[in-house]
Amino acid sequence: MDKCILVPLDGSALAEMALPHAVALARTMSKELILVRVVPMPLAYNQAIWGAPVPTSVWEISEEEAKSAREHLARTAEKLDHLNIEVHTQVLEGDPAAMIIAYAEQHPRVATIAMSTHGRSGLGRWFFGSVAEKVLQAAPVPLLLVRAAESESARAPRALDEARYDTILVPLDGSPLAELAVEPAQHIAATTGAKLILISAVVGPPVVPELITSAEERTLWDQEIEWQSSYLGEVKARLLAEGLEADSRVVSQPPAEAIVQMSERGHADLIVMSTHGRGGLQRLWLGSVAIKVVRGTGLPVLLVRAKERVASPELQHQAAPLALLANV
Repeated sequence: MDKCILVPLDGSALAEMALPHAVALARTMSKELILVRVVPMPLAYNQAIWGAPVPTSVWEISEEEAKSAREHLARTAEKLDHLNIEVHTQVLEGDPAAMIIAYAEQHPRVATIAMSTHGRSGLGRWFFGSVAEKVLQAAPVPLLLVRAAESESARAPRALDEARYDTILVPLDGSPLAELAVEPAQHIAATTGAKLILISAVVGPPVVPELITSAEERTLWDQEIEWQSSYLGEVKARLLAEGLEADSRVVSQPPAEAIVQMSERGHADLIVMSTHGRGGLQRLWLGSVAIKVVRGTGLPVLLVRAKERVASPELQHQAAPLALLANV
């Protein structure tokens, strides 16, 4: 079954910053995008549920917003015409995060959600309290997050181009869960010709010899470095056997800091990582290495969730009536 990329938009130029990367991912799949715009439910909706009269003007305003959303999606789709990408548009009504998650759940063809971490909905708070954060916590498929700054919106082109990936950074920690990021990274690299850089961050005793307290501690530290180097070497060998270009690095730093710095030194274009691994990311998204990486880098980050998603009761309730207003 052909897969597609779901791209949530909110009418802002910042949200559209995710489109070039969504196109690049679509090239590795079926060359198909679904652009989604969610129109918030009128505040008077609850009154209607309880039988209270709702002014006609409220519904007229809602319909105007839906019409405006359809027109915006149509204009955005036109910007992609020259890229030979099949584009569909969808306007939904309800809570933005809940509807994005529900759409991905109810449409098995959605392989990835690609969205900006900053748009009209998110203001300046990045993840916390934003639509991106809520999608991040409950997305049933891999999520590509593209960090967009306010200063970039003025440079948003009328015609959108495809992002180019020459180097992909893949953080690993030796666990099967973390290694789930290798397959999608390998697939993208095989399609785009990108080089893969595998990185492992070993956190242990300080590298200053005077601060290492015992010979046993030093031995354990050396053994961990050796084990991680051997592990990355094995993964690298598998990738080379597939005809891909790959390199590996073991560094002595906190994981998030190491990933961000290596992405800069290695001139990476994309980071692909799992959100759960041996590092004990028990809280999944929030407070994890993945969040720190997305907040600390200007690169797009493809997050592969390595644990069965459990939706919050709030999101399940909000997404129950999946109201489709338009399907082009």
